[in-house]
Amino acid sequence: MDRLVILPMLPSYTPKYSFIPKIFISYCTRSNLSVQLGDLLKKSLEEKGFDTFLDRYDIPVGESFVDQIDAAIHDCHGAVLLLSGEAKGSVDAKGSVWVADEAAILLARKQRLEKIIMVPALMPPIQSVEDFFGERSRLWKMSDLQGLLVDPERMAETVAAIIEKLEPLKKIQDFFEKKLPLSPFKTLQNAQGVQRLKPQARFLPLIGREGKLQDLYGWLNGEKPITVRVLTGGAGRGKTRLALELGQVVEESGWHTGFLQGESLAELVRQNENGWSRPTLAVIDYAAQHARIIQQWLTRLASFRMETPVTKKLIPLRILLLERVAEEGSGWWQTLLGSGSWGDEDVQDLFDPLRPIPLAMLSSAKGDEILIRMLQQSGVQHPTAPQLPPEAPEWRGEPLFAMMAGQLLAEQEDLPRTRTELAIRLAQREMKRIAGFAQDKGQGILLNHLAAFVTVCGGVDSDTAFRLAQTEKDALNLPLAGDPWTLADLLHQALPGPQNGVDGLRPDIIGEAFFLLALG
Repeated sequence: MDRLVILPMLPSYTPKYSFIPKIFISYCTRSNLSVQLGDLLKKSLEEKGFDTFLDRYDIPVGESFVDQIDAAIHDCHGAVLLLSGEAKGSVDAKGSVWVADEAAILLARKQRLEKIIMVPALMPPIQSVEDFFGERSRLWKMSDLQGLLVDPERMAETVAAIIEKLEPLKKIQDFFEKKLPLSPFKTLQNAQGVQRLKPQARFLPLIGREGKLQDLYGWLNGEKPITVRVLTGGAGRGKTRLALELGQVVEESGWHTGFLQGESLAELVRQNENGWSRPTLAVIDYAAQHARIIQQWLTRLASFRMETPVTKKLIPLRILLLERVAEEGSGWWQTLLGSGSWGDEDVQDLFDPLRPIPLAMLSSAKGDEILIRMLQQSGVQHPTAPQLPPEAPEWRGEPLFAMMAGQLLAEQEDLPRTRTELAIRLAQREMKRIAGFAQDKGQGILLNHLAAFVTVCGGVDSDTAFRLAQTEKDALNLPLAGDPWTLADLLHQALPGPQNGVDGLRPDIIGEAFFLLALG
């Protein structure tokens, strides 16, 4: 019977994320009509399910007006501009025209293709948007903003007309929902052969890591809005599988989860974007390869956290970094923490804890349980404790290697003692399987060469597979091995990837052994 891991409910979040449009109301306090209409708008909008910001009511005592208004302008999904004669001529001690300046920031957002809705309400004596903004209406490209004329005797009708223009905001939640560019966690369906060993296959239930899953769940529930955790362990220790299990649990509570790949992370840093509308779990595998770009991102997140007003509650962001080794005080780990320069302490404060957490081997009993479960799932009737080599195998408490041993036992093979031998044995079987797609020995050699290259690349699209086939065919001097498109198609059949592409051979430990065997 599978063990049931009981996890507490995540606080404050429900499985479906609720989107409430935020409306910023811009007005001049010197206009009594604007004050009256602003109050009526706020009450009516909130009754209709909108969230509103009106400075007189929504700036806490003691907080900076400028900072609070700036934050509200950048967070809103729509805005109502109450354009009055007083607002047009109202200049503060610093020479700022508040309504015009607020409109300028909103227009800048709109011109960045953000789908905010701006509704100008024209208060007597203002008759048009151009009348209020003058030359700036042309410079700011305001021709598409159609103002509503306000009749002081018919305020209720004005409010109803404004709300009607804002209603579409409720139907475009996905546009406004900010998300990090994560690749979703996917379960590999109907996995066969070595594919069953991929963590995405979830071929066996999670065994022996229930305590670690509880620890990670507690980390997600921590009080800090942005935190980073580093999980280390050798190949096959179960880091990725643990991250997938964690992601599956929190997705059910409305979190956005997935892998943050190197290219997406680099683009995120280049765009200088900060924002996530839902609690988010971002997992970065092979963190050492991306240490510098991760450090840049963490520096930006630390600044973002420090600059956010204390009155604004940040939505949780959890970043889980996975790597085989992280040595404190050196290497990629030290790159993340910085060299002691200004701001490094803020980055270090993101880590929870400020050290890598090693994922230890399982007990021998747990390793044997995985092996026996693998035999059961492979169709072996009434499996018993396996006949292990005379010396205790070094892989006995390693989850992936126990699964690999179970697969070999299920196919009537004896068990090697070392991890390397296990990986080589399964890689040899993959070489034979891939060569089986070929029409002759030469084509089989070529397909295995190509599979090794594709594995190093982590998978390729169909065009890249074609170019690889063309180049390697010429390099090996195999003119009769078939045309490149045929080779690319055979490779896709052997290692199917998305959209007729070719996937790399995984798990990594088998892919690495395959590469050495195919090209050695």
